[in-house]
Amino acid sequence: MRIYILRRTLGDAERAQAQIRARGADRVVGLAAGGRVDEEALRRSGADLFVLDAVLPGQDGLALARALAPRPCVLLLPCAQNLRAPKNARFATEAELAAALDDVRGAALATPDRNALGEELLRLGFKPQTLGTRQLCRALAIALQDEGALADVRSRIYAPIAREMRRTPDSVERNIRYAIECAWVRGDLRALQSRFGYTVEAERGKPTNRAFLAQICEHLRLRRMDAQEETYPS
Repeated sequence: MRIYILRRTLGDAERAQAQIRARGADRVVGLAAGGRVDEEALRRSGADLFVLDAVLPGQDGLALARALAPRPCVLLLPCAQNLRAPKNARFATEAELAAALDDVRGAALATPDRNALGEELLRLGFKPQTLGTRQLCRALAIALQDEGALADVRSRIYAPIAREMRRTPDSVERNIRYAIECAWVRGDLRALQSRFGYTVEAERGKPTNRAFLAQICEHLRLRRMDAQEETYPS
């Protein structure tokens, strides 16, 4: 996982960085200490997880963790305390950091991260503001959690999304198809080729909804397996 560290002092941040690097399973993509940090800059850092002090100079670490949701955070405390953490965060002391990272990583591997799914679609050229892209992101989450869902896309993917969003299964199917068609015409050809190989030719023949979901799910599952191997090498 890619981790960004934000702590009260540079020495504190470097100690956390040394712990993470010693484990070898994760990569530190940013390190900061002291004054207030812009939330948007943290989001743009590319981090999958943030390690923050719960109390920061001029900034509330708990409020910052909430603002970074849904990306997970580990909030560091000087000692164990009975506090309520934000939904996307957990508390830990510095000595408990390694165990906390294992817990967060395990949860991330077990549950599809909608933020990561959305970022994958953006890399391919999908427009984030469209209903079809949002429904496609939800369809990917369902297919990743239920490998058999692709055998019956209408009842096991379109129908649940339709109920959630107060649409019909037919409209969900059309919106997702249109989003894929637009990405195939206007998207990033190099990124599409990296996912779909030689099948993306100059005429940009478009896959069916099911084929698209199957290919992207396979790509994301392979990434997940790589992450598991890095975390638990044989």
